[in-house]
Amino acid sequence: MMTPFVFVAADVSNLYYTLRLKFAGKKLNYKYLMDECAKHGQIVHAIAYAAQINDQASKFFDCLSIYGFDLKIKTPKQYNRNNGQITRKADHDVGIAVDMIRHCEKVHTIVLCTGDGDIVPAVEYVRSRGCRVIVYGSQISGDLKLACDKAYEISPAFLEVNNEEAPSNEITTSAK
Repeated sequence: MMTPFVFVAADVSNLYYTLRLKFAGKKLNYKYLMDECAKHGQIVHAIAYAAQINDQASKFFDCLSIYGFDLKIKTPKQYNRNNGQITRKADHDVGIAVDMIRHCEKVHTIVLCTGDGDIVPAVEYVRSRGCRVIVYGSQISGDLKLACDKAYEISPAFLEVNNEEAPSNEITTSAK
C-alpha cells in the first residue's frame, strides 16, 4: 500500500490564543504536533501561518523552520476599538484556504491545525475533491468538527514541559 501524502497548515495565532486560555499560558510543543501529523502519512509540505511585529518572534520562527515548517508571516494590522484599546489582527484564513486548495490535488490528507470555523468552506471543498481533512486544535468550532474527517482536541500531551527552556511563542495578534 502506498504511503499517503500529507499537507500540514498550522494557524499559529489561533493555536497560541486558544491554548493560552485553555491551559493557563502553557505553550504548544510544535515538534510533538508535527510528530502527530506525521502519523497520517508522509508530510510533503507544512506551512505555519503567523504574525509578528518587528522581530519579536524570530527565535520561535527559527524553531518552526527546524521542525519542518515553511513560514508565512504577516505584520498585523492595528484597529482602535471604541473603548480606546488597540486590537491587532493578521488573519491568514484566505491564505490557508488557498494553500489547501492548491495542495488538495497533490496529497491524500490535509492536516489543519486550528479550531477556527471560518475555514469550513475550504474544508468542504477539498473533501469534495477526495482529500481527507484532519484537524488538530483547541476549542474547535462545532461546524469545523462536522466538516472534517476527524478532529483532535489538543491535550496536555501536546504542551511544552518546561516553558523556560523553549523559545518564546509570543505572538502579538488576536486570534480570529
